[in-house]
Amino acid sequence: MVAYEFYFCDESGELYLIGVLPERRSNRERITDASIIKWVRSLLGDGSGGNKIAYRTIKLEKTQNENFYPIRISQQEL
Repeated sequence: MVAYEFYFCDESGELYLIGVLPERRSNRERITDASIIKWVRSLLGDGSGGNKIAYRTIKLEKTQNENFYPIRISQQEL
């Protein structure tokens, strides 16, 4: 399962993890950088920090105990 880790960047350049959201859209043409950022901003609200949000694409794999474990992947693997 593909997911995104979202980060907030403060004035000093330090990154803080906001959260992880799974990708659920099946139409790959609808998945763009702008749509991903718009999605997280809609969840966080108007005070979300504007252009100070970054994300990283990850892959979640289910473990034997039914938990999901994040695995970093490159854009080519999507």
